[in-house]
Amino acid sequence: MVKFKPEYYLLCAVTFFVGLSFYFLVPIIPLFLKNIISVRDSDIGLVMGVFSVGALLSRVVAGFFLDRYSRYAVALISLLLMTLISAAHNFAAGVLPFLAVRIAHGFFWGLTATSLYTIVSDVIPESARGMGFGIYGSMIILAMSVSPPVSIYLYKAYSFQRVVFLSAGLACAAILMLAVMVRSGQAVPANNLRLGFSEYLENLTDARIMSLGMLFFAVSFVFTGVLSFILIYAAQSGIPRPGIFFTLYAAATVVTRPIQGILYDRQGPARLIVFAALAGIAGFWLLGADMAYPAYCGGAVLLGVSIGVLFTCPQAMAMDIVAAGNRGAANAQLSFLSDVGGLTGGIILGRVAGSFGYSRVFMISALLFAGLLAYSRFYVLPRYAIWKKG
Repeated sequence: MVKFKPEYYLLCAVTFFVGLSFYFLVPIIPLFLKNIISVRDSDIGLVMGVFSVGALLSRVVAGFFLDRYSRYAVALISLLLMTLISAAHNFAAGVLPFLAVRIAHGFFWGLTATSLYTIVSDVIPESARGMGFGIYGSMIILAMSVSPPVSIYLYKAYSFQRVVFLSAGLACAAILMLAVMVRSGQAVPANNLRLGFSEYLENLTDARIMSLGMLFFAVSFVFTGVLSFILIYAAQSGIPRPGIFFTLYAAATVVTRPIQGILYDRQGPARLIVFAALAGIAGFWLLGADMAYPAYCGGAVLLGVSIGVLFTCPQAMAMDIVAAGNRGAANAQLSFLSDVGGLTGGIILGRVAGSFGYSRVFMISALLFAGLLAYSRFYVLPRYAIWKKG
């Protein structure tokens, strides 16, 4: 059994609390905008969407700071600013102030998330990279599962303002844990003050990471689009208790990630990625072909298993092939491609659903995953074996 360093477990706790803080706000902001300050539906979409713009901008510069300066310092400063911006939601009255707050929140969320992923990349031993990323990645899924129902309950029972301050309080707990790591001397990353921005841009466009990042892009493209309207499709199909989808999906993801991590460390990524792509194909086919309750639940489990592997393996593969000093750029590149995939998937698949119906979207998603399987099996995996040998 691999023993991780104490800072690894602290980083898992930090990420869990950061996730709780973030997902406390996600479900209640639209409710507040619509019900309290009477913002139009079209403007609500704009306010929520600009968050992604801020996150994308942060990915471009995050790697430079992380590869040039102390990664812990970058994480601590970005988390502190994210906490302040979280609290600022209480003082934004109207669409324009909310737009500014959402862009800033997206920027510092993206910088914080990239920083923490890069730091944990340094902490995880090479022999346990799969398990390390598997367990660490489950923290956000757990936070995503716990926060929304609690947040909505507190919003209805108390007020938007109290939930926002609670969100900021959870982020403060993460700040304290991260500060303990810095103060205790556990944070000693190598600085590269000679790194210029032009050199960083070369690292940011590493063709090897781009190849792996296209897996992130494809998975985010499909999953973000599909998960955006799964509940609408379920309601139209008469599925009882449609929220069970996200419970099963999250549970399957959390269970899968540590298991796939152990298998990754023992036998590498090839079989795992093929299996995950096949699980995704089967899950989308079930949802598109037979929208009965057993198929609905089975599809949720299969998609949870698929995403549990496909959002962890490429990350570990990237860290296998990049130098330690370039991990910031690599994580920023992967996160950027994932964000772009999510943005474009939501737009394009939403339009497809509007024109051809939801069942067709699931069948198209199955075909896209078949393409992802072919891309992985015949392009990425053979090259990864060469890249890893150096």
